[in-house]
Amino acid sequence: REFEFGLDARMFNNKIRLDVAYYKKNTFNQILNLGAPAESGTPSRQINAGNIQNQGIEAVVSATLVNKKNFEYTTTVNFTRNRNKVVDLYPGVSEVQLDLAFGADVQSVARVGKDYGTIITNYAYATNDKGERVLNAAGQFIRSGSYGQGFKEIGTMMESFLASNIHEIRWKNLSFFAQFDAKIGGKMASATHQY
Repeated sequence: REFEFGLDARMFNNKIRLDVAYYKKNTFNQILNLGAPAESGTPSRQINAGNIQNQGIEAVVSATLVNKKNFEYTTTVNFTRNRNKVVDLYPGVSEVQLDLAFGADVQSVARVGKDYGTIITNYAYATNDKGERVLNAAGQFIRSGSYGQGFKEIGTMMESFLASNIHEIRWKNLSFFAQFDAKIGGKMASATHQY
């Protein structure tokens, strides 16, 4: 279920173009793997359930800076900011594991009320009631799993925003394109850094 509204504006004989849109989309009945009772003879079952919400803005600005008979130069900037949230999974289910890293030390989960792809670990620093890191007798930091705090959220795999810049140069009948893309934000688990 989705709605979207936006603006498409062109100025100065199409030399400057602006396309801005806001959207909100809810996707229902994802395929989820849930645990099954041991007496069923299968470790898990697949069901259709859930409600994942995505909302955000997309903006594209394009400008033809040079427009001659044999030469044309156009640049385009694209910006996207999406926010997602797990609205609902299944009655009685508040979290579904998506993927593991380093065994079960780092996990990606779908958690109700959080981003799809929230990253959790039991190797985070344990903290006291004041939010200060807890040390053992040797002055070393204690991990949350060993301190009874279990898994802690360390972020989301989802980016804060996406951006790109496209350059198009036309000389007579030849065209040249160059595109630069950026994905800003989001966490990842790196086995290279772990080892």
